[in-house]
Amino acid sequence: MAILPKKPPIAIEITDLTEHGDGVGRWENLVVFVPGTVPGDRLEVVLTETKRKFARGKVHRLVTPSPLRVRPHCLVADKCGGCDWQALDYGAQLQLKQTQVTQTLQRVGGFDPETLAIAPIYGAADPYRYRNKATFPLAAGTSHLKAGYYQRGSHRLINLNACPVQDERLDVFLAEIKHDLHRCGWPPYHETTRQGVLRHLSLRIGRRTGQVLLTLVVAADRLPGPLPKPRPGWRAIPT
Repeated sequence: MAILPKKPPIAIEITDLTEHGDGVGRWENLVVFVPGTVPGDRLEVVLTETKRKFARGKVHRLVTPSPLRVRPHCLVADKCGGCDWQALDYGAQLQLKQTQVTQTLQRVGGFDPETLAIAPIYGAADPYRYRNKATFPLAAGTSHLKAGYYQRGSHRLINLNACPVQDERLDVFLAEIKHDLHRCGWPPYHETTRQGVLRHLSLRIGRRTGQVLLTLVVAADRLPGPLPKPRPGWRAIPT
Protein backbone atom coordinates (compact mmCIF):
# COMPACT_ATOMS: atom_id res chain seq x y z
CA MET A 1 0.00 0.00 0.00
CA ALA A 2 1.21 3.49 -0.85
CA ILE A 3 1.94 5.86 2.02
CA LEU A 4 -0.16 9.01 2.00
CA PRO A 5 1.92 12.15 1.60
CA LYS A 6 2.30 14.21 4.74
CA LYS A 7 1.26 17.35 2.93
CA PRO A 8 -1.51 16.69 0.41
CA PRO A 9 -2.53 17.28 -2.29
CA ILE A 10 -0.80 15.07 -4.84
CA ALA A 11 -0.30 15.91 -8.54
CA ILE A 12 -1.76 13.53 -11.14
CA GLU A 13 -2.95 13.50 -14.76
CA ILE A 14 -6.29 11.95 -15.72
CA THR A 15 -5.86 9.40 -18.50
CA ASP A 16 -9.22 7.61 -18.67
CA LEU A 17 -12.82 7.51 -17.41
CA THR A 18 -14.75 4.75 -15.70
CA GLU A 19 -18.21 3.76 -16.93
CA HIS A 20 -19.64 5.78 -14.03
CA GLY A 21 -17.83 8.95 -15.07
CA ASP A 22 -14.94 9.05 -12.59
CA GLY A 23 -11.58 10.20 -13.93
CA VAL A 24 -8.72 7.68 -13.70
CA GLY A 25 -5.11 8.57 -12.97
CA ARG A 26 -2.07 7.02 -11.30
CA TRP A 27 0.03 7.95 -8.29
CA GLU A 28 2.96 5.71 -7.45
CA ASN A 29 1.53 2.15 -7.53
CA LEU A 30 -2.09 3.19 -7.07
CA VAL A 31 -4.91 3.73 -9.54
CA VAL A 32 -6.68 6.92 -8.40
CA PHE A 33 -10.38 7.62 -9.14
CA VAL A 34 -11.41 11.29 -9.13
CA PRO A 35 -15.02 12.42 -9.83
CA GLY A 36 -15.60 15.54 -11.92
CA THR A 37 -12.51 15.19 -14.11
CA VAL A 38 -11.88 14.36 -17.78
CA PRO A 39 -8.95 12.75 -19.62
CA GLY A 40 -6.11 15.21 -20.10
CA ASP A 41 -6.77 17.19 -16.90
CA ARG A 42 -3.69 17.91 -14.81
CA LEU A 43 -4.69 18.58 -11.26
CA GLU A 44 -3.94 18.45 -7.58
CA VAL A 45 -5.95 15.84 -5.71
CA VAL A 46 -6.61 15.20 -2.03
CA LEU A 47 -6.88 11.46 -1.37
CA THR A 48 -9.99 10.56 0.61
CA GLU A 49 -9.67 6.77 0.63
CA THR A 50 -6.82 4.33 -0.01
CA LYS A 51 -6.87 0.58 -0.58
CA ARG A 52 -4.16 -1.87 -1.51
CA LYS A 53 -4.40 -1.25 -5.25
CA PHE A 54 -6.49 1.88 -5.68
CA ALA A 55 -7.44 5.17 -4.09
CA ARG A 56 -10.21 7.75 -4.34
CA GLY A 57 -9.77 11.47 -4.23
CA LYS A 58 -11.35 14.85 -4.80
CA VAL A 59 -10.13 17.80 -6.84
CA HIS A 60 -8.11 20.32 -4.86
CA ARG A 61 -7.04 22.45 -7.81
CA LEU A 62 -7.34 22.13 -11.58
CA VAL A 63 -3.83 23.02 -12.75
CA THR A 64 -4.21 22.55 -16.52
CA PRO A 65 -7.65 21.84 -18.02
CA SER A 66 -7.86 19.15 -20.66
CA PRO A 67 -8.46 20.26 -24.28
CA LEU A 68 -11.41 17.85 -24.18
CA ARG A 69 -13.03 19.76 -21.30
CA VAL A 70 -16.14 21.81 -22.19
CA ARG A 71 -18.51 24.01 -20.21
CA PRO A 72 -21.49 21.90 -19.06
CA HIS A 73 -24.92 23.01 -20.24
CA CYS A 74 -26.32 22.38 -16.77
CA LEU A 75 -25.74 25.03 -14.10
CA VAL A 76 -25.52 22.39 -11.35
CA ALA A 77 -23.66 19.69 -13.30
CA ASP A 78 -20.88 19.64 -10.67
CA LYS A 79 -23.43 18.81 -7.94
CA CYS A 80 -26.31 16.95 -9.55
CA GLY A 81 -26.02 13.18 -9.85
CA GLY A 82 -28.25 12.96 -12.91
CA CYS A 83 -25.47 13.19 -15.53
CA ASP A 84 -21.80 12.21 -15.40
CA TRP A 85 -20.01 13.30 -18.58
CA GLN A 86 -21.29 16.81 -19.34
CA ALA A 87 -17.83 18.36 -18.92
CA LEU A 88 -16.42 16.14 -21.69
CA ASP A 89 -16.59 16.96 -25.41
CA TYR A 90 -19.34 14.86 -27.03
CA GLY A 91 -17.05 13.42 -29.72
CA ALA A 92 -14.66 12.27 -26.99
CA GLN A 93 -17.60 10.71 -25.13
CA LEU A 94 -18.40 8.56 -28.16
CA GLN A 95 -14.77 7.46 -28.53
CA LEU A 96 -14.56 6.49 -24.86
CA LYS A 97 -17.80 4.53 -25.03
CA GLN A 98 -16.49 2.72 -28.11
CA THR A 99 -13.33 1.79 -26.22
CA GLN A 100 -15.28 0.62 -23.17
CA VAL A 101 -17.51 -1.65 -25.26
CA THR A 102 -14.48 -3.13 -27.01
CA GLN A 103 -12.60 -3.73 -23.76
CA THR A 104 -15.65 -5.31 -22.12
CA LEU A 105 -16.17 -7.73 -24.99
CA GLN A 106 -12.51 -8.73 -24.81
CA ARG A 107 -12.26 -8.99 -21.02
CA VAL A 108 -15.68 -10.43 -20.16
CA GLY A 109 -16.76 -11.99 -23.43
CA GLY A 110 -13.35 -13.48 -24.26
CA PHE A 111 -13.36 -12.17 -27.84
CA ASP A 112 -10.07 -12.21 -29.73
CA PRO A 113 -8.88 -8.58 -30.10
CA GLU A 114 -7.30 -9.49 -33.45
CA THR A 115 -10.62 -10.47 -35.00
CA LEU A 116 -13.07 -8.33 -33.02
CA ALA A 117 -14.59 -5.62 -35.20
CA ILE A 118 -17.18 -3.16 -33.91
CA ALA A 119 -18.94 -0.56 -36.03
CA PRO A 120 -18.54 3.03 -34.84
CA ILE A 121 -21.11 4.28 -32.34
CA TYR A 122 -23.79 6.46 -33.90
CA GLY A 123 -23.90 9.78 -32.08
CA ALA A 124 -27.08 11.73 -31.46
CA ALA A 125 -27.83 14.70 -33.69
CA ASP A 126 -28.32 16.70 -30.48
CA PRO A 127 -27.11 15.24 -27.17
CA TYR A 128 -29.53 17.49 -25.27
CA ARG A 129 -33.31 17.78 -24.92
CA TYR A 130 -33.88 14.13 -25.85
CA ARG A 131 -35.58 12.88 -22.67
CA ASN A 132 -39.39 12.91 -22.79
CA LYS A 133 -39.82 11.46 -19.29
CA ALA A 134 -38.30 12.53 -15.98
CA THR A 135 -38.91 11.38 -12.41
CA PHE A 136 -37.81 13.64 -9.57
CA PRO A 137 -37.57 12.85 -5.85
CA LEU A 138 -39.24 15.50 -3.68
CA ALA A 139 -38.08 17.14 -0.47
CA ALA A 140 -38.99 20.07 1.75
CA GLY A 141 -37.17 23.36 1.33
CA THR A 142 -37.12 26.28 3.74
CA SER A 143 -40.03 28.02 2.04
CA HIS A 144 -40.72 25.89 -1.03
CA LEU A 145 -40.92 22.34 -2.36
CA LYS A 146 -37.70 20.92 -3.84
CA ALA A 147 -37.62 18.57 -6.81
CA GLY A 148 -34.46 17.38 -8.50
CA TYR A 149 -31.82 14.66 -8.37
CA TYR A 150 -29.64 13.44 -5.55
CA GLN A 151 -26.07 14.62 -5.32
CA ARG A 152 -23.85 11.74 -6.31
CA GLY A 153 -23.19 9.32 -3.46
CA SER A 154 -25.63 11.04 -1.10
CA HIS A 155 -29.29 11.66 -0.31
CA ARG A 156 -28.86 15.42 -0.58
CA LEU A 157 -31.40 16.65 -3.10
CA ILE A 158 -30.21 19.21 -5.67
CA ASN A 159 -33.18 21.43 -6.47
CA LEU A 160 -33.91 21.96 -10.19
CA ASN A 161 -36.20 24.22 -12.18
CA ALA A 162 -34.84 23.07 -15.54
CA CYS A 163 -32.80 20.19 -16.95
CA PRO A 164 -30.91 20.42 -20.28
CA VAL A 165 -31.39 16.75 -21.17
CA GLN A 166 -35.18 16.72 -20.86
CA ASP A 167 -37.70 18.11 -23.34
CA GLU A 168 -37.63 21.89 -22.86
CA ARG A 169 -41.45 21.97 -22.62
CA LEU A 170 -41.19 20.10 -19.31
CA ASP A 171 -39.10 22.87 -17.73
CA VAL A 172 -42.11 25.17 -17.51
CA PHE A 173 -44.25 22.43 -15.95
CA LEU A 174 -41.60 21.55 -13.36
CA ALA A 175 -41.39 25.04 -11.87
CA GLU A 176 -45.18 25.57 -11.88
CA ILE A 177 -46.06 22.16 -10.47
CA LYS A 178 -43.62 22.55 -7.58
CA HIS A 179 -45.35 25.81 -6.75
CA ASP A 180 -48.82 24.22 -6.96
CA LEU A 181 -47.84 21.24 -4.79
CA HIS A 182 -46.40 23.56 -2.18
CA ARG A 183 -49.69 25.53 -2.11
CA CYS A 184 -51.63 22.29 -1.57
CA GLY A 185 -49.78 21.79 1.70
CA TRP A 186 -48.97 18.12 1.10
CA PRO A 187 -45.76 17.39 3.04
CA PRO A 188 -42.90 15.62 1.27
CA TYR A 189 -41.95 12.21 2.63
CA HIS A 190 -38.94 12.19 4.97
CA GLU A 191 -36.89 8.98 4.83
CA THR A 192 -35.59 9.25 8.40
CA THR A 193 -38.80 10.15 10.22
CA ARG A 194 -41.05 8.33 7.72
CA GLN A 195 -43.45 11.24 7.89
CA GLY A 196 -45.08 13.00 4.94
CA VAL A 197 -46.72 11.75 1.76
CA LEU A 198 -45.11 13.13 -1.43
CA ARG A 199 -42.23 10.96 -2.67
CA HIS A 200 -41.70 11.49 -6.41
CA LEU A 201 -42.97 13.65 -9.24
CA SER A 202 -42.97 12.11 -12.71
CA LEU A 203 -43.51 14.02 -15.97
CA ARG A 204 -43.91 12.54 -19.44
CA ILE A 205 -44.63 14.48 -22.65
CA GLY A 206 -45.79 13.24 -26.03
CA ARG A 207 -43.26 14.25 -28.67
CA ARG A 208 -45.86 14.93 -31.36
CA THR A 209 -48.98 15.70 -29.33
CA GLY A 210 -47.41 17.83 -26.61
CA GLN A 211 -49.73 16.18 -24.07
CA VAL A 212 -48.22 15.90 -20.58
CA LEU A 213 -48.80 13.08 -18.10
CA LEU A 214 -48.12 14.04 -14.47
CA THR A 215 -47.77 11.26 -11.91
CA LEU A 216 -47.34 11.64 -8.16
CA VAL A 217 -45.82 8.78 -6.18
CA VAL A 218 -47.09 9.03 -2.61
CA ALA A 219 -46.60 7.17 0.67
CA ALA A 220 -50.29 7.04 1.57
CA ASP A 221 -53.58 5.58 0.35
CA ARG A 222 -55.01 9.06 -0.12
CA LEU A 223 -53.70 12.60 -0.24
CA PRO A 224 -54.94 14.68 2.70
CA GLY A 225 -57.62 17.28 2.08
CA PRO A 226 -59.50 18.06 -1.14
CA LEU A 227 -57.70 17.71 -4.47
CA PRO A 228 -56.95 21.03 -6.20
CA LYS A 229 -58.98 22.00 -9.23
CA PRO A 230 -57.17 21.09 -12.45
CA ARG A 231 -55.85 23.96 -14.53
CA PRO A 232 -57.60 24.68 -17.87
CA GLY A 233 -56.88 21.82 -20.24
CA TRP A 234 -55.79 19.45 -17.45
CA ARG A 235 -57.62 16.28 -16.49
CA ALA A 236 -57.14 14.36 -13.22
CA ILE A 237 -56.92 10.54 -13.45
CA PRO A 238 -56.98 9.00 -9.92
CA THR A 239 -55.16 5.65 -9.57
